[in-house]
Amino acid sequence: MSSNMTQEHLIKNLGDEIKVKTGRFINHAEQCFHKYQAFAKDYPFIGLFIAIFFIFAILPVLCFVVFSLFTTFVTLGGAIGIGLFLWLLFLSIYGFFLLISLVCIFFITCTVFFWIALAALIGRIIFKYIDEHNQTSESFDNHETVNAIKP
Repeated sequence: MSSNMTQEHLIKNLGDEIKVKTGRFINHAEQCFHKYQAFAKDYPFIGLFIAIFFIFAILPVLCFVVFSLFTTFVTLGGAIGIGLFLWLLFLSIYGFFLLISLVCIFFITCTVFFWIALAALIGRIIFKYIDEHNQTSESFDNHETVNAIKP
C-alpha cells in the first residue's frame, strides 16, 4: 500500500515539475516572440528575412523528424503486424489440428458409448429372454414333478 502511495506521489511530483517547466518554456517563447514582433515593426525587411530563414532552417529538421517518426512507426507496426499474423497463423494451424483431434476423439467416444449402450440393451434382452425361458421351464418342471408325485 505504501509503495503505491509513493509511486502516486512520485508521478504527481513529476507531473507538477513538467507543468512548471512547460510554463517557463512558454513564457520564454512568448517573450522572444514579443521581442521579435517589436524588432519586425522597427526593421520589417530584416524581420521578414529572419522569418523566412527560420522557416527554411526548421523545414529540413521537421522533415527529418516526420520521416524518422513515420519510418519508426511503419517499421514497428509492420513488425508487430507480421508477428501477430504469424502468431495467429500458427495458432490457427494448431487449432485446426486440435479441432481434428477433438472431432476424432468425439466420434470414438460416441462409438464406444453407443457400443456400450447397444451391448447393455442386447444383454438386457438376452437376460429377459433367459429369465422368461427359465420361468416357463421351472413351471414346466414343477408340473412334471407334481404329476410324477401323483399316484
